[in-house]
Amino acid sequence: MQQDVRLPLEGLQHAVAIDVLLHGPLSRKQLAARLGVSPGTLTRVAGPLLEAGLLVERALVQRSSSGRPGIGRPEEPLDLELGRDFYVGVKITENTLHCVVTTLRAQLVTEISRSLASLEPSAVADQITDVVGELSEEGRNIRALGVSLGGQVSRNSLVLEAPLLGWSDVDLGALLKDRMDLPVVVDNDVLSLVRAERWFGAAKDSDHFALITIGAGIGYGLVAGSGILEGPDPGLSTITHFPLGIGGGVCSQGHTGCAESLLTTKALLSRARLALDENVTHDELLALADTNPAAASIVETAAYGLGKLIASVANLALPEKIILTGDGVDLALANREALDRGISDHRNRRATPIDLEIQTVSFAEWARGAAATAIETFVVGR
Repeated sequence: MQQDVRLPLEGLQHAVAIDVLLHGPLSRKQLAARLGVSPGTLTRVAGPLLEAGLLVERALVQRSSSGRPGIGRPEEPLDLELGRDFYVGVKITENTLHCVVTTLRAQLVTEISRSLASLEPSAVADQITDVVGELSEEGRNIRALGVSLGGQVSRNSLVLEAPLLGWSDVDLGALLKDRMDLPVVVDNDVLSLVRAERWFGAAKDSDHFALITIGAGIGYGLVAGSGILEGPDPGLSTITHFPLGIGGGVCSQGHTGCAESLLTTKALLSRARLALDENVTHDELLALADTNPAAASIVETAAYGLGKLIASVANLALPEKIILTGDGVDLALANREALDRGISDHRNRRATPIDLEIQTVSFAEWARGAAATAIETFVVGR
């Protein structure tokens, strides 16, 4: 790259790249108007990005004075170069590496999964290195690696705690950098998912949205204004212990009636085992709720509590949109009536209805979030 293009981008170059990333291809005239700069300034700023290959000019488009395609001065819309550099995202679970390759717009190119041979940090780093090498074999220029996991991460590298992996104070970023000549960022998995939604997903046109995940844990992320509100404890997921006062269960930290004690997969299956006198899976519990009164009661109580949690986020954070997702999100779909009742019972009746989007998510989407974090960190900047 040219010396006058430094990654991550800053200033007006950053603004140009972000606008093209989210809304491109765009003509120079459109970009200048959107950014409030003169056409000359836009040309001066975009020039180095074109020379560096980060931006490209698409085919000529004839546009009339109204901006519609037709007879008029030809324009060469600016767009991202999506076929040159690629990004790897890896989501670590307690037994599997879920890996994807994406374009600069986080569009999925390919995905693979590998069973973990060991949870020992060096062994995990070795396997990730092998996977990145495998994904590079087809001639792809891998530009950066993003890794996400359930836990608290400091300085984009140090895993302070990852309970499901049994890790404390593991500098995974350093282990990976010792093994490969590639920029590496390590992040909390929920925050990575928020970044993917912010830049490339359902909330890319929203300046203020919240994301809640349910499943093995309870996750929460909030975007307000220019970025994610991470606070002093990013990735700690303090919403896990938000008091709901429902269900009467006790969580891992001794709280009664918090979100963890009611909504996690472990909590649901623990109550199911007591009520049904047998072990069932999460999917089996939801299916049984159609015919078994005990299972139906468990699902209804949890769905109602989830509605209360959603209402609480809406009341306190005032987001324009709330995205509900995670590997346990089918709970919300299993008893939507109880979910909606939990929301309405804890909202001012005059409040604007919550713009709630319920998304099922695959592990590839979690890994895509890790790739989006790499793109944000090393290209567009946070």
